Parts: sequence; C-alpha cells; structure tokens
Amino acid sequence: MFFSASKYRYIIVVFAMVLNFNLMAQVTKPEKNKFPKESWGVGVHPIIGVSDTDGLTLGAAMAFYFEPEDRNQDTDELGSSISFNFSRQYDILLDYSKYFKDNWLSLDLKSGYQNYPDDYNDMDYNAEYIPFRIAANFVVSENTYIGVSYSFKFSKTSFVNNETANSTIIGVGKKCLSGLGGQLVYKNIPKGQIYRREGNLFKVSFTHFNPALGSSLKFTESEIDYRHYFPVWEKCVLAFQIVGKSSFGDVPFYDILELKGKMILRGASSMSGNYFLAGQTELRFPVWWRFGATVFAGMGEVEENLSDFCTRKSVAGGIGLRIVLNKKKNINLRFDFAFNEEGSKSVVMKIKEAF
Repeated sequence: MFFSASKYRYIIVVFAMVLNFNLMAQVTKPEKNKFPKESWGVGVHPIIGVSDTDGLTLGAAMAFYFEPEDRNQDTDELGSSISFNFSRQYDILLDYSKYFKDNWLSLDLKSGYQNYPDDYNDMDYNAEYIPFRIAANFVVSENTYIGVSYSFKFSKTSFVNNETANSTIIGVGKKCLSGLGGQLVYKNIPKGQIYRREGNLFKVSFTHFNPALGSSLKFTESEIDYRHYFPVWEKCVLAFQIVGKSSFGDVPFYDILELKGKMILRGASSMSGNYFLAGQTELRFPVWWRFGATVFAGMGEVEENLSDFCTRKSVAGGIGLRIVLNKKKNINLRFDFAFNEEGSKSVVMKIKEAF
C-alpha cells in the first residue's frame, strides 16, 4: 500500500512541487527511422508523518508513465512507494502495467515487501509479507478483454505473547499462498487516460488458492467492480463506483475482507467478513493553478453471511485536496479527509485518484 494515515492525528506534508523536490519530466524523442515518437513523465513526492503511537514516518511515492504515439494503445504506468517508521513498520510496493500494440495484450504486475506489525481483534501481532501478482489480459473485441492471473504471497505472522491465538487462528506462522485466477474486463474509456474523465469499466475476477499449486491454505476470492465517469461542465468529473467481493474457505486472518480502506470506502467504520458490498461517488473539480478539490461519499457493508446484509451499514464521506504533479496526464497528489457515521476521522495521502 501507499501511505495511509488513518491512525495519524498529525500530518506534515512537504509540498515537493512548490519546493522543487518534485521531479516532473516530459520528454519527446525525435523520430528515427520507422520508430514513432514516444514520451514519458514522472511525479515524485516525499512523505513525512507524525503520530502519537508510531512516531516519525518517512517515505516517498512515485508515479511514472510511458506513452506511445499509437492512439490505439494505452499508456504504460509504473507506481512505487516506500515508507517506514520507528514502530518497525516498513512498506515497499511496486505496481506496473504494460500495454502492447493495439492493446492486444497487457500485463499487470504487483510486488513488494511489507514488515507491518498490527492488531487483530485487539491482539497485537508481528507480520512480514512478500506479495506477488501477475496478470495477462488479451483483447477479445474492441473494448472487451479476458485474462489469466497468478498470485503468490509469503507471510510470516505471530501473535505477541498469545499461544492460543498462534495455534488456533488461520494463517498464523509461515505460509505460502499460491493461486490461479481469471478475469473478464469491459473497458470503454478513451485510450491513454490516467486521469479518467469519461466512459465506464466493468471487471469480474476470481483467484483460487490450492495446495496443488503449492499453497499452504485452500480458499477462493472473487470480485465485481463497476465504474462510470461523466464529464461535467468543462473540467469537472462526476465518478461512480460499486464493488462486490466474496471470500470463502480457509482464508488467512490478514486477508479477511475489510470495509475500511484507502480506495473503495475511505473513512468507513471497521467491519470484516466473507461478503463485501460498497459504493461511492465523487465530484472532482479544479480550483486554481495546479490545485483541485473533490467531495466524496460512500456506503458499504461487510458480513459473515449474505442473509445478514442490511443490518449494519457504514456511511462515510469527506473532502479532498489535489495537487497536479504532471499537467499532461493530470497525475495528482491527493489528500483525502474522511469521516463516518460514528464520527471517526481519517486522512489518506496517495498519488492518483482513488478510482
């Protein structure tokens, strides 16, 4: 994950763009022989945070793009982040998307390393994770893609001074999760958009983890994700998203579905279970120069059983500040200030929009 400050009371932000710490590049290569012109750009910002519990947090995040001249091909994107604090929490993640000619094939890669002590049901535990996921998507028609994926995660977890938890909770100890999956994607969005202004996207995916693939546990995860973007007036965007998830089998405790997050439902109450359903809407608009803003709201629920739905919904919303790091692709540094029906507040800092 990138930097999330839901536990932080105070945040100090270094406005790297204004202070010239932000690196933004736009390069156009001269045409040589038969090779087309290509361009690239990058936005980088530092992260500085302070909390009563974790002390000083330092880090950096980056968004990089590589754009071909071919208008029938999407833009390659590379995102990375690193953060650490004096509570022994380290987080290094890499996210890369590569598109080939006319989008006939695209590759998505996610990997990293996390050393992240946390708590589960008010019990402290130590954790190390090495996640890896690769997906290949092939074009079926102009806007439809079908893909296969492989997911792997090495985890090493242990509860602090709690032998009962260490012997009874699924996923404790050294585990290797290995699973195959598939997905179907309908994407009706103009090519090359990083900041989405119009169109819609629908995705259905699943991953099955099985000992036959070298997995320590057997379980299945599935997800449905629909997004729609409407241009409003000249430069504003009204965006909608609805997401459904499910997981069943021997799901490790650290992968149990949670409602609260930095992307799908910012600021929501803490809920967890086997079935997840949430929706959100957001209005994005420019303010002045490189600054923009958003207002957002969402509602969701997570339950152990489908029959329990509509019993304890969470409603969350808030406002956001945007700083444009790269004008051509409108790559934004975002600060989202969210709150929920219980009055809890949280802050999320990240590159690029939530959806």
